[in-house]
Amino acid sequence: MVIDLGANGAPAQKIAVHDSPIKSAKFAEVSGTEILVTGSWDRTIKYWDMRSPNPVGTVQFSERVYAMDVKDKLLVVALADLQIAAINLDSPGVVYKNIASPLKHQTRAVTCFKEADGFMIASIEARCAFQHIDAKDSK
Repeated sequence: MVIDLGANGAPAQKIAVHDSPIKSAKFAEVSGTEILVTGSWDRTIKYWDMRSPNPVGTVQFSERVYAMDVKDKLLVVALADLQIAAINLDSPGVVYKNIASPLKHQTRAVTCFKEADGFMIASIEARCAFQHIDAKDSK
């Protein structure tokens, strides 16, 4: 990923590298520092401190990353095998919960609830579903 922040004429700077295409990129706050989170078809998400050329963390998945979103401490990652991974950014290197998608086809988009207690996903079949992280919240 190359980002051009150069209103001052500085050259573009490479800030994120994966072994396959990057599918999604979001900014998040981890331990008081704003970082860039990138999700790729190389089956990883990587955390980047914009001041460093190397990732500050990596999470490996069983399948490609198709979509992701972040809200407060919740990072939701939609994977190619109809799985959803929820990560608590207080422990960014650990998947907090794996959730099977309630939809039958590939996830196209994911967005976190405003309260950061769940998410909505949309698939290529033009359907969507709402999912809470904890079952007790789904009432």
